[in-house]
Parts: sequence; structure tokens; C-alpha cells
Amino acid sequence: MITFEERFIEFQKQHALINPGQKVLLGCSGGVDSMVLAYLFQHASIRFDLAHVNYGLRGESSVLDEKHVKDWCQTNAITCHVLKVSQSHWEEHDGSVQMKARKIRYAFYRELMSRQGIQRMATAHHIDDKVETILLNLLRGTGIEGLQGIKPMQGSVIRPLLFARKSEIIHFAGEKGIIWREDASNESTYYRRNYIRKQIIPQFEKLNPSFVTGMDRFAQRMEVVQKQFFKSLQQILRTSSKKEGDRFYLQRSAFQSTNEGTELLYYLIKSYGFSREDSRSLLTRKHSQPGALYASASHQLLIDRSFFIIEPKTDLSHSIWPLHLKKQDSLARLPHDQQLKWKFHQGSMLIPNDPNVALLDAGLLKWPLEIRPWAAGDRMQPIGMTGEKKISDLLIDLKIDRLRKKDLLVLCSEGKIVWLIGLKISEAYKVTQRTYELIRFQCD
Repeated sequence: MITFEERFIEFQKQHALINPGQKVLLGCSGGVDSMVLAYLFQHASIRFDLAHVNYGLRGESSVLDEKHVKDWCQTNAITCHVLKVSQSHWEEHDGSVQMKARKIRYAFYRELMSRQGIQRMATAHHIDDKVETILLNLLRGTGIEGLQGIKPMQGSVIRPLLFARKSEIIHFAGEKGIIWREDASNESTYYRRNYIRKQIIPQFEKLNPSFVTGMDRFAQRMEVVQKQFFKSLQQILRTSSKKEGDRFYLQRSAFQSTNEGTELLYYLIKSYGFSREDSRSLLTRKHSQPGALYASASHQLLIDRSFFIIEPKTDLSHSIWPLHLKKQDSLARLPHDQQLKWKFHQGSMLIPNDPNVALLDAGLLKWPLEIRPWAAGDRMQPIGMTGEKKISDLLIDLKIDRLRKKDLLVLCSEGKIVWLIGLKISEAYKVTQRTYELIRFQCD
């Protein structure tokens, strides 16, 4: 029969948790889980330092926990790093005591890893912790990734005990004479995780004694499902999306009005601040008509005929307008990290076939020029037309979507529009055979 120690070695090899010769930082509270992991590391000849955090929350017990860890390290010639948490540490972080403690702990670990040149950080989470995490995630309404609970490796953090139940760890500690400290707060059901551990899981185990190991297998299957799900996301990104500047386009045809389509869309738009409910609404016929506009705290999403178009929120009504351009300058900064450059030329020049470039008769312009957002009622004479036309009508003719409309700028000379930037120049300012000096504007 395979021993506990052999299972430990097999698990860490299976998941490639520690490379040969690699040094590990082990977070150790002094409890049974971390003391067993320290024992396993030592007997497997894994190079490691030990890190302990004394939060000072349990009076004399906190002092004794620290002493126990230090004594073990001294006896076994292991380098021990200890952080004693001060009041200022607590004040630096927001959230519950547990959340603050976690932030303090991991900040300490990261600082140690950086200073000591250590590539791996080990915690002593086990299968029971993993199942508790899944149940907590379900209570919060998790997505697919939350159904895996705790992973064996996440970035530089490894969990080498995820092969074992808590009861097995305690049994092994008893066999090997490993001494540990008990944290009395683990017995309290005040904290949600403890309540799940002490009250909820035992009820499930009455119905199914193999509930915890069954949930562990379920989490492993969910890992396979997640990999396939994210492959589908990558396929959509490759074939049905594009980036243009700070705009992100998703082809609507890539998503069906199903639970799967809703979930795929959500995972692609959630980083822009949109919710699962937004995703569901976007795929519902009555809410998904072209022209509909959705907004998150940071971005806006337009439903176009063929695309969902996402871009950062901007406000073109701020105080820089109008922006005055001086003849002697050659560059102006615009929103969306754009810039307008201009240069004078004499003689002939090929008229560009690029809407972001405007070639104008310099002799007809009156400086300083102005740039401003277009406004309702604005009119211009687009090149090739005999009369003026409202900008609003011109944008309809050009099928410009709502997101782009609101960000469009006009270049003006003495109040007259000479260029609807990125779209049309004015007939009245075009280069002709009579032009002596011309000016080339380019918007990048």
C-alpha cells in the first residue's frame, strides 16, 4: 500500500509543483497542516525557508504559536522568518479581520520571496479546504472557475497537500510524533468557513459518507470543463473579435441566445465592468436592437448591426474645447491618445486615399484654427457636393455608429468646418490647380 509520504511525492511530481533544486517558502501557522508539510519537505530533501505571521490577536496563544515554530526551525536547522503584526499593519488594509490578515500574510510572503530569490510559495491547504472553498463560492454565485475550489498551483503559490483529507493529515502527524498548536478560533462557527466545516459538511456526509472525496473528484472534472470553456473563448477571440485603438469588437453572430452563449459573452466583457445580467440582456431580442447602448462604470457597449462594440467612457464636454491651433506649431494632443499633426508644402502632392489625412489649401485658412466636438446644427459642404449638409445627416448617410458619433471632432477656420476629422473635408477648402501652398493634416 502506498504510504502518505509516497503520495506526497507523487502528487508534487504529477503537478510539477517544485523543480529540482528549487527553494520554497512555506507559510507556517504552527497548526497540524503546516507542521506536517514542513516535516514532508524536510524528509523529501526539499530546500525551504519557513515564514510565520504573529497577528497578536490571541494574546499568549499567539506568542506560544510563534515560539513553537521558531523552536522547530532551530531544532531542524531551517531558516525562519517571522512578522509581528503591528497596529499600523492592520490600519493599512480594508475588509474583515480575516481579509486583512490574508492581505498582510501574502504581502509578507511576496516581500520575502523577492528579497530571498525564492520562486515558490507553499501553503498547507488540503482536500477539506478545497471543498469548503467550493461551497463558499457556490454561496456567492460563482462562475465556472469557482467550481474548482483551490488549485494545486496558482502562479507561484503551490498547495502540496491537496491530495489528502484533514483526517489523514492528523493521523500522519500522530504516527510521526509531530507536535502542533491548536487555534481555538477554528472551533468557532462565527466565521462562514468554520460554519461550513462544522455544520454544513457533516450534514452532507450523513447523506453520503464520501461527500468530500466526491466533491474533490467533481472539482477535478470541472478543471477539464474549464479548459474546454476557455478554449472556446480563445477561438472566439481569434475568429470573431478585433481591436481598433481602444475599441474592442465582438461579432454578434458568435453568440447564441442560450446559457452557453450568455456565459461566453460574459467572460469576454466582464473585464470592462459588465455583468452577467448585461450579457443575458444583450442576447435577448427585445434588448438587443442595433443602436442600443449599455454602460458600466468605466466603459460603454454599443449594439451595432454586426458587432458588440466596447470602448472606454469619455467626456468631450470638458474645458479644453475649443482647442486652438497655432500656425507655428505642428502637433496637437486629442482624446483617446490621438494626435493631430500638420505640415506645409509647396507644389503638387498626391491626394491621399486615407480619411485620417486631409490635404487643404493653406491660403484659405485663417489662423488660429479650432478643434471642437461636432454639435447639433453644424453644417458643412462635403467634398464633391454643391451645397451644405447637416453633420447629423451626413453621419447617418455614412452609417457612423453612436459610439463613434459622440467622439467625432471638427476642424474649423473662422467658425467654418473645414474637416470632419477622419471622415470628410470641405469642398470649399480643397486643393485645386490654383493652390499655391497646401497643408497636410494627419490624425493618428
